[in-house]
Amino acid sequence: MAATLFLDARTGAGGSTCAAFRYVDASPSQIGNTFGVSYPGGPSNPERAANRNGLVQFQGELYAFAADGIYKKDDPTSMTGPWTIQIAFTVGVADNAASGLYPVDIAGTTYLVGIWKEAGGYRWVKFDGTTWTQAPTANTFTTADTTQMVDVVVYRNVLHCMWYNKIGFNFSSFAFTFDPGTNAFGTVAVTTSTGAGQCMCIFQDRLFAICFQNYKFHLHEFSGGTWVDLGLIRDAYTAAFTPTSGKPCLFTDGINMYAAYMYVGGVGDAGWRLEQFDSALNPSDRTADLPAGLRGTNNGGTFASSAAITITTRMFAIYDVDSVPGTLSVALAFAANSTVGTFFTFYQWNGSGLVMTPVDIGGNVYHSPASGYPSNGERIWTAGELDIKITARAAVLGGEQISFIAYGGGTLRKMKLFYALLSEPNLVEATLAGPVTGGSATLNTGLNQVEGIAADGATVYTVVWDVQADSLAAGQRARRIPQVIA
Repeated sequence: MAATLFLDARTGAGGSTCAAFRYVDASPSQIGNTFGVSYPGGPSNPERAANRNGLVQFQGELYAFAADGIYKKDDPTSMTGPWTIQIAFTVGVADNAASGLYPVDIAGTTYLVGIWKEAGGYRWVKFDGTTWTQAPTANTFTTADTTQMVDVVVYRNVLHCMWYNKIGFNFSSFAFTFDPGTNAFGTVAVTTSTGAGQCMCIFQDRLFAICFQNYKFHLHEFSGGTWVDLGLIRDAYTAAFTPTSGKPCLFTDGINMYAAYMYVGGVGDAGWRLEQFDSALNPSDRTADLPAGLRGTNNGGTFASSAAITITTRMFAIYDVDSVPGTLSVALAFAANSTVGTFFTFYQWNGSGLVMTPVDIGGNVYHSPASGYPSNGERIWTAGELDIKITARAAVLGGEQISFIAYGGGTLRKMKLFYALLSEPNLVEATLAGPVTGGSATLNTGLNQVEGIAADGATVYTVVWDVQADSLAAGQRARRIPQVIA
């Protein structure tokens, strides 16, 4: 599998500083020097491992979210050298509260958006590609010191955040939103009391979550401004444990949605189950698609004991649409426990009815994995990787004029445009039409790509997406992904 990025930003990692790593296998390559201030908390709070997006590639540059501000790698084509602070936080990140950076479409332009918890409230920061802007004051709709992030996802250009308060062994969950277009926070009702084991996924343009409550996992959907409990994922498999530092996984392959979660089938029999949901949310058991080593032995049994069993295994999905443009590859990262130094094992998702296969190991359960796409896709990164940013969109007869800038160097680059409907991670090649403007770029209609692009980070190019030719209906939402193919 392609290399993945991780940020080590816990207390004690490299002293009191952050470190960025690129993993191809179990041996990491550090990206540049250590930098910034690490997050408070450290090994005493394994829930911090749920944080995402510590590292994000944007406009050909690599940015990192530290406790004291946003940093950029000085030379994005080298694995050595310093990081330089881009904007210092007025008040630093509080315990276990960094949300990281998320690419969000605002009025046709992609921004980097971050939110974080400081002492007394939440604050946001935005980057339009030129200027960083920070909220002048923190929003104080909640100030619970025990608040810890569980998951954040961008849905319809709004950040949806699930957090929980942990007081002793008692958990109470809540959710909120942040709209970077209006800089407005919003509280969201959670219809049932949920615990620590939560994650979200966008499927068929609907936002779902898997939540842990009363020793069982439930499927929830965001609907009408609230999280609605759709019921138990599978009542026959009781999860009689408290996943205080474990984490289930909700993911999609663009066809179905899957819930991977921990269960206990009897004394000494703890394992993972996999439930499949089709577009109508009809469930089916796909546990057989998990590697044998992850499944328990008593798949058909129940365990009604009220004794809480601490399970610290965790799993998260990586969506790779970069390695082969227009092609979705899904991998699942699994960690056996929350002990510092435990690596993730990466399994290739081969589709429903096929067993996942191990492809790599790497990372650390205390690392924050990197993400790069507005819905739920991951950024696969190599030093000096080419990158394209859409700078503007304008309606034209039969389609949409796309303006973009290429980064990463070279003068004879080629670009294809892909789009994703319903916020799914899988992409479809967009039909391109003239006129093409900018430099000496031309449109190769046979290969459906713009050619002769200078990836100089300055020249603005335009091309028309022939939306009519791609038969998109009025009102359909689409995510646009331009990719350099050479």
